[in-house]
Amino acid sequence: MVSEVQFSFDALSFLKEALPEQEAPKPTESLVTRKAPTVEPVEAQDENQTMLREFATRLNDRYDLAKISEPPKQPVVRSTRIQEYLDSVEQYSRDEKMRSSVDRALAEAMQPKIGESPSRFSPAPDQQSQPNMDARSNELLEKPLQEYDSIEIVDAPDAQKVMPTPPEVKEEGLMSRPVAEALTDDDMGLPDSRSTEEQSVAAEQYLNENLYSTDAPINTSNMQIAGTNFSDRGSAINEVARGLSNTYTDEEVAALKATISRESGVSLVERGYTKEQAIEKFPNYATELERLPDDASGDDIFDIVYGRENMGNTEAGDGSKYKGRGLIQITGKNNYRDVSERLGLGDLLVTNPELVATDPAIMTAATKAYLDMKGFGSDTLSANSLKDTIGHGGGAREAETRWANTIEDLRTQGKDSLADELVLNNEFAAQRKAGTTVDGDIGPNSRGAFERWLTEAGVSFSDGASDLELVRLVNSN
Repeated sequence: MVSEVQFSFDALSFLKEALPEQEAPKPTESLVTRKAPTVEPVEAQDENQTMLREFATRLNDRYDLAKISEPPKQPVVRSTRIQEYLDSVEQYSRDEKMRSSVDRALAEAMQPKIGESPSRFSPAPDQQSQPNMDARSNELLEKPLQEYDSIEIVDAPDAQKVMPTPPEVKEEGLMSRPVAEALTDDDMGLPDSRSTEEQSVAAEQYLNENLYSTDAPINTSNMQIAGTNFSDRGSAINEVARGLSNTYTDEEVAALKATISRESGVSLVERGYTKEQAIEKFPNYATELERLPDDASGDDIFDIVYGRENMGNTEAGDGSKYKGRGLIQITGKNNYRDVSERLGLGDLLVTNPELVATDPAIMTAATKAYLDMKGFGSDTLSANSLKDTIGHGGGAREAETRWANTIEDLRTQGKDSLADELVLNNEFAAQRKAGTTVDGDIGPNSRGAFERWLTEAGVSFSDGASDLELVRLVNSN
């Protein structure tokens, strides 16, 4: 039997004699992967020699054996070439095909060549415990790397790092990765595959279940839209009020009608502002608005005053895309999304916000969904609670105008006693009367002012009186 180690040294000696001497590589030339030199064919004497030459050719295709045995002294190399060398060594140790070729070569080499003595392949007694061919070959391959530890690494000007191609994700079999179960449109919060007409029908169904009734469903023929408003606004608002009256009290319906009139009486889509109008209406953004040219468009202004993260408007252009629309001028991406999801429409109103102003059923359903989100109707109605439910930028003056219109609507209906009660639920009027800040919000300062005013007026009140009770006391005296 021949020793694997003896065979490896014999094979290397044979290869060095059989292969021509190669020129030293240039600094920027790969130290590992080289074009195989032309080897003059040698007539094989027997099957074993043919096998050895095939094996030598395979090795030479991968490695420069001459340089492995005699590494260059202190060469200046590219850093990427060292990595290539490391990758080649790793590939050599892991390449099953190469190891299989080596194993076959060793097995066939155990037989003596024709005409030669078997002693050439006989292992020496002290070589029985020597490492195998793979271990010895790895030792030879590692030797140059040890000497390269002290090499100065210099990047060539054109050196580039080539990133490996990521492996494809397998869905089945070995090395497969679990694939998430397909999500439905509702799971992903995306608009489903229904057409706009089908979405409108779904909105009507929501309205008939939550605002109108199956016996007297919403009649969208009374709410036809022309341009940016209803063809017959009076008929449209009456149809909306008919549905609202099934859920809300008389004073709440009157308050909503007054609000709708102020929010969308001129247009179902928020109209643009001139620069001067915007500065007056949105004084908190005066500095940014001042930087705009005098002829700035409405969208430019909306992108400033509505381009706020707390409204969900985080992308460029969101401010104008999600401006006010519909009966109560739903504004901001967050509100469009929340209303859409509440109606079971996925992200339909996020991707198509214009539907809030162009589809009567979706518009009315969005109004009801928004009011539910804000808890409208759950507390005692007052001028400030109405302002907090459907916000606006008009301050105390706009809030009191809407409240006055609510009271007027009730009087028009002949509900004077109810109107008189609402007169007392005006926080703005009580603050003005008590001489404190008029903003509708009742805090410690307003309570203190109310208590002082009532004390000076000789009106008794309990220490545990609610904010609204103090407001009513001030307004009624």
